[in-house]
Amino acid sequence: MSWPSHAYACARGCARVYDIFEPPFCRECRVADEFDQVPTTNRKSRSAAARLPGRRGRTNEETSRDPADYAGKHRPIPMISRVTWMRIVAWARAGAAIWAGLIAALFVLQSVDVLPAAPKVEAWVWGMSLAIIAVDNVGTLISRRIHTRRSERGRQLERAAMSLAILVARSWADVRFEHLGVSVFVETRWSKIRRLSGSEVRLRRVSRFRPAEFPQQSGISWSGEKGAVGECWRTKKHSYVNWQAVAKKWGDLDLTEEDFEKIAIKTRAGFSRTDFSAIAGKYSEVHAEPIWHGKKERELLGVLSIDRVFSAEDDPFISRLDSQGTREAAAGAASAAAAILRPINES
Repeated sequence: MSWPSHAYACARGCARVYDIFEPPFCRECRVADEFDQVPTTNRKSRSAAARLPGRRGRTNEETSRDPADYAGKHRPIPMISRVTWMRIVAWARAGAAIWAGLIAALFVLQSVDVLPAAPKVEAWVWGMSLAIIAVDNVGTLISRRIHTRRSERGRQLERAAMSLAILVARSWADVRFEHLGVSVFVETRWSKIRRLSGSEVRLRRVSRFRPAEFPQQSGISWSGEKGAVGECWRTKKHSYVNWQAVAKKWGDLDLTEEDFEKIAIKTRAGFSRTDFSAIAGKYSEVHAEPIWHGKKERELLGVLSIDRVFSAEDDPFISRLDSQGTREAAAGAASAAAAILRPINES
């Protein structure tokens, strides 16, 4: 069977194809995903899919590691509001258990005439019991609603990030899909409450798409002074950092404070010694794009970043994320992210 030149293997491994202008799933798999179902086809039969031609003569397995296989692994980072409600519900249930024990003890003592009957106390008992039940039920409903809404927004951000990574990987023969990562950062609530600005702003990552799950997160507390992300937030312009030379020189070294002080301030990019050591050998280049509100003049919602994993095999290294095509693709993804983040910002 011959495949059209513009067809790519469905990343679900079902041996069907999808068009280059569609998401990386065939129609049947996309419909199944809408209802959270598993397609009835054998998802392990990848032999036909592996033989499909990828771009520029490479097979799909050489080009990427099946993008959609990682889609379900990337969960949206849980928000504090939902965690808070879950804690309230947990405390309410613990209180209900203690309250039920006290009520049982009270009725036992009254039944053996150790304590006299107290009608007013019984009224308070019923009132408190109903209040605990109400808090439990309402808290559970609110928590589930928040979780559902956040999960849907997380999936939408992931789809936008995946589309950007696929587009960039297809544009350059030397850029591998699994070497790309896309993240979305927004200002923390505490930073908004304190009305911080510039380099003092604290940022949190609300979406992280990395096909190969490598490298792992660095555990850095992001702010407006760190890296290309912080520079993008401060200047409100797209930012690019070529990190190849830094990764090659400092990536494998265990830096001391003395060694770190010898590094140029510009090269440190606002990172502390610990942060710099954690991130130095991971990336070869990073492009950050501001996420504008769109409906409110000059209101910044966050920052979208796309990075490329450092590889010693990239010799000679050719930067790709600072190209005009990448900037345009990142701007389009940032606009899509803005449409998703706007309800969060306005709620």
